[in-house]
Amino acid sequence: MEILFVSSSKIPSKFPQRSDHLYRELKSMANIKIIEAYNPFLGIIKVLKNRKIKCKIFSGFRAGLCALFCKPFIKEYIYDLVEWKVDLCRDNWKGIKRIFIPLIEFLEIEIIKNSILVFNAWHYLIPPIKINKPIIFAPNGYNSEIFNPLKYNREELRKKYNVNFPLIIYIGKLTNMYVKYLIPVIKSMKIVNKEFPNAEFWIFGEGEGEKELRKYISENVKLKGYIEYKYVPEIITIADIGINAYKTESLKLIEWLSMGLPVIAPKSVKIPGVINCNWNEEEIANKIIKILKNYNRNIIKLNDWKETAEIIFNTCKKIYS
Repeated sequence: MEILFVSSSKIPSKFPQRSDHLYRELKSMANIKIIEAYNPFLGIIKVLKNRKIKCKIFSGFRAGLCALFCKPFIKEYIYDLVEWKVDLCRDNWKGIKRIFIPLIEFLEIEIIKNSILVFNAWHYLIPPIKINKPIIFAPNGYNSEIFNPLKYNREELRKKYNVNFPLIIYIGKLTNMYVKYLIPVIKSMKIVNKEFPNAEFWIFGEGEGEKELRKYISENVKLKGYIEYKYVPEIITIADIGINAYKTESLKLIEWLSMGLPVIAPKSVKIPGVINCNWNEEEIANKIIKILKNYNRNIIKLNDWKETAEIIFNTCKKIYS
């Protein structure tokens, strides 16, 4: 079977995205042609050159734009709904850029409406619209080769990183939408440190929000900068708690849960194994303290990327075989 897979992100990307993982797994199942649509205009040209391939999957908003503008020439396409793009724009865009937010929402709705099928990456459907077509749940997963808790020795790694104290972590971009969720966690550390004086909160990542975060940094909160993806499982292993600093789930959340790391997230994050709370410093601190007093790691069974790729492949096979 032949699949044209169009990705919104660059492959390989600095920090692997959904498209990276799906492409890696799908290419072992099908004859797959990959197209990067990080620049949607170049993506359109490449899609038109390969329009004879019947099964076309467009993953993410930028790729979806290619699909929408190519629709008269490619007839039909499948949309892989990675995230509800307008929410990210509302949380990140400032100034004059905000006038384009309604346009972003309109375009994604049109991308969805013009597809023949939607793969939904989330544990609940994000768009606040009625979708009059099949919706297949193809959840975000984790790389079971890398994020395997049996491969890492916690005691040895804590010695390597000189960690002999309770450790809370965040790993990800430091854009505006994450920063506003990180600030209450930073503030909560003053409460946590009354019970656990040596507990620390380590923030890994880089972005324009770093300047704002520095206003709130204290002795037990450290900005650690960018970390290579290959070292992420080690950080998960040495940590005691992970912070999902946004109102929806993320790839890192799946990876953390798969290794048994307790994760605190806002109440809007509906996924098995997550510890939810109202997102203010008092409640976050209470959750951290409670977890540290009764510490336990429970591995949550979630889809790995191979299982998710199989859902996508088998669905496409039924349509195009």
